[in-house]
Amino acid sequence: DPEETQTYELGSKWNFLNDQLALQGSVFRSEKTNARVPDPNNSALNVLQGKQRVDGIDISVTGRITEKWQVLAGYTYLDSAVVKSTRPAEVGRQLANTPANSFTMWSTYQLPWRVQVGGGANYIGTRYASTTPDAAGYYRTAPGYWTFSAMAKYEVTEKISLQLNATNLFDKYYYDQLHPNHVVPGAGRTVLLTTAFKF
Repeated sequence: DPEETQTYELGSKWNFLNDQLALQGSVFRSEKTNARVPDPNNSALNVLQGKQRVDGIDISVTGRITEKWQVLAGYTYLDSAVVKSTRPAEVGRQLANTPANSFTMWSTYQLPWRVQVGGGANYIGTRYASTTPDAAGYYRTAPGYWTFSAMAKYEVTEKISLQLNATNLFDKYYYDQLHPNHVVPGAGRTVLLTTAFKF
């Protein structure tokens, strides 16, 4: 049988500032059954005998604070756990690559002279690389990290614009992807200049 996931969610939305700004929130539970777990008779293979659960809270704000000021922000809390596994030591452990806390924010402001500026931040909390310990008995983790980005846009004419984007402004070294035996570093500081044409 395939892996199966069921999600239960309860949410609400409120509008402010004459419906220009929206606040949304939800609580949810996702349960995966027939989850892949190691075959107790052959660790090189997987069997579909596991169960995993994630309880979470998600809050976001989107829209305009003023006519010229836009904002988008969100926070997510995840309480994850292995519920059933062929390895008893995994039961109750936080799921791999599932941070308990994450946050994102992006905001732009329209200045005079056809100039728009913006900036934002992104946070990912501590994550486990695996639900099982390594050969030395340690649970490998990747530390939480912040990255920051910025942009500036200039409308040369009504049909031509220039935009400068910079991501990971402070060249933070962080792990983007985690695996039990290796990691993939995130992108370093990146600056990109683009031109847009409207026809």
